Amino acid sequence: MKKGDKDKAVFCFCRYADGNVIGEIIDGAGVIVDSKNFGVMSVGEFELALDFLNVADPKLAGKILPAVELTKN
Repeated sequence: MKKGDKDKAVFCFCRYADGNVIGEIIDGAGVIVDSKNFGVMSVGEFELALDFLNVADPKLAGKILPAVELTKN
């Protein structure tokens, strides 16, 4: 890695069926390096939080994907 290069990471926020929202930081090797429970949020609160991140940091604007609901089929 060249001087000044930064390690890449993925921030993953998951809202579970019980409403709990967990945030994880996953490094380039796929290892979870940090995890935080944000407590129970409604779908609307969760989407507002993601929207806030898009607005709060211009570097993130447009890079945060819209919430996707996963269902068991």
